[in-house]
Amino acid sequence: MCVSHEARYYKVLGEFCRKHQGSPIDSDSARCVLGVHPDGKDRLLKNKYSFPEDRVSRQFLRQYKIRCVAVPALASVAMADKEGTVAGLCLEVFSDNVEIGTILFHCFKIRKGILRPINYMAGYGVGLERLVSVINQGDFLHSIRRYVLARRILERKVKVTRSSMFDRDVMRLLYGLEALALIPNRVSTPQRTLMRRLKLDTKRLILDLGLSFEDVKELFSFFQHWKD
Repeated sequence: MCVSHEARYYKVLGEFCRKHQGSPIDSDSARCVLGVHPDGKDRLLKNKYSFPEDRVSRQFLRQYKIRCVAVPALASVAMADKEGTVAGLCLEVFSDNVEIGTILFHCFKIRKGILRPINYMAGYGVGLERLVSVINQGDFLHSIRRYVLARRILERKVKVTRSSMFDRDVMRLLYGLEALALIPNRVSTPQRTLMRRLKLDTKRLILDLGLSFEDVKELFSFFQHWKD
């Protein structure tokens, strides 16, 4: 039953997005009206929605050739293995062959190992570091000023970090130190678990790159006092 409704929902939504039929676009007010048209392809929607035309986003998407890709495979199903988590289909967002985000369409919840149908929910996730890299057409470490300055501090302390071979380690180290410098003392139990993992990973990177306690202290202080 749920599969049937799910298929109809995505079919209707897909046809509307491709053809803009069944829901009139008011050219005078530059608004798109979606829903409750008895003869339209959006008739399954019970409520009426009116959206203003977003020319800024449209120009941005076209300028950077950003597109959504639907992969007809199990790999495109967003699903965790924990009780109570939601699951559903997802679309990958690309720009110049770089994945910058994901759009999620949740229509199930995991209950005792079984997918139970729920009301449809949509969400998205964007990799800000990737988005900034695409916009600036450069590596993330060279696109954000605070990371540029933090890396200079690191390169003065440890010469090996100047090599591009260690870019990934440098990025993870700076991310880790910044997070630990800014996360408040009072956090939830799940957050403490994540922090323990982050601390262990950051400690390993510090040892691998050969940083001293004073080196780490200077970088830690830099992120604590940085203001955009």
